[in-house]
Amino acid sequence: MMKRKSVSIFCIGALLSSMVSGVAFAADDNDIINGQLNLSQISAGMDMIVYDADGYVSGTSAAIGNSFSGELGGFSHVVNNQRTVGAIDAKLDFTGGNIEGMTLISAAVGNTASIVSDARIPSPDNKVVECPEKFYGIDVHNRQVVEVDPTATLYFNVSGVGYTDGIAAAIGNSLSIEGYGHTNLVDTTQIVRDRVSSYVGATVSGAAGVSATSAAVGNTVSIDNLINN
Repeated sequence: MMKRKSVSIFCIGALLSSMVSGVAFAADDNDIINGQLNLSQISAGMDMIVYDADGYVSGTSAAIGNSFSGELGGFSHVVNNQRTVGAIDAKLDFTGGNIEGMTLISAAVGNTASIVSDARIPSPDNKVVECPEKFYGIDVHNRQVVEVDPTATLYFNVSGVGYTDGIAAAIGNSLSIEGYGHTNLVDTTQIVRDRVSSYVGATVSGAAGVSATSAAVGNTVSIDNLINN
């Protein structure tokens, strides 16, 4: 039996950030300053026609104003400033039939930042992971501003399909932090000055199951402190 594939709306920003952005890798103590300014319109479009597919089908149309992803070790001080002035829009049109299953995503994101900081060090025998008091994890100062509306649109017309998952997600600003350390310091400001909109139009017949999601999110922050003592 085919397993259902699903994508969390609030993970989309971090997921796309890791896929398309430049990634900063660093160890020991880190001092990183990132500044990004997008002044022009960013558009992504995709038209898909698929029939008689034996395997699982996926399609993604993604438009992102600014994206930053960092994987860091030791103590990390990160300053992130992102501003998007141009419009961000993504559109996906899908037509098909006789498909085992499919996932369709149309995503428009103004600014996204994903930061992973690991302050742990291995023991001499490489079997135990230690996090001594002198390692403090991560210190993040984040400012993200979107001036013009992100818009995501998804249309799909299918028949004779397995499980169908369609998502249109528009996000103004997204920040995801995953820290392994005794203390995490986070100072974040997110501003959206215009509307954020998403739309899904779907026509489905003869499907094993259907999930359709249209989500518009102004600002989102996710912080996961895995060691906090």
